[in-house]
Amino acid sequence: MTSGSKKVLIAVSELYNPRELLNTIRVFRKRGLAFDVVSGQTYIQSEDGPQQIRLKLTYATLDTRNLASRYDAIVCISGALKPTMHMWKNKILADIIRQMNEAGKVCAGICCAAPAVAPVAKGKRMTSYDMLRARDWCEINGAIWTGKVMEVDGNIITASNEQKTEDWAEEIVKAVQQVK
Repeated sequence: MTSGSKKVLIAVSELYNPRELLNTIRVFRKRGLAFDVVSGQTYIQSEDGPQQIRLKLTYATLDTRNLASRYDAIVCISGALKPTMHMWKNKILADIIRQMNEAGKVCAGICCAAPAVAPVAKGKRMTSYDMLRARDWCEINGAIWTGKVMEVDGNIITASNEQKTEDWAEEIVKAVQQVK
């Protein structure tokens, strides 16, 4: 099963979790889903060590006009806690997520990056890594934080930890296939 011309924008922490990022990419490739990866910096580094990836897109270079016409989902990948928490309040990422949500596109996050989608999850169930700051951020933004391993509520898809990466990515693929 392929996703045709469907495309996803993956936002990733500068100190990324390699299991989340690489397993998500593997699922997307397997299912024929195209993607671009964006972050706050040109070079991102694995939280596990010196492995660096050079990105073509940063928040500063990404053309954020009409993103919903080019992408079917925004997917937020975590990493080291401090840079991932910066994703929650990054104004450019918040605008991307808002645009995608307003267009009815998929908004997804995993682990410590899941709270980045909370501002568009008002009244919807979501989960994240189980820490008080994440739960509070979700609830302050009007989301219903459940603490479950994974939540799918409309266009909001969240998972609490890296062990669910493949299942979470498969849910994203299913949801993207339904996006018009």
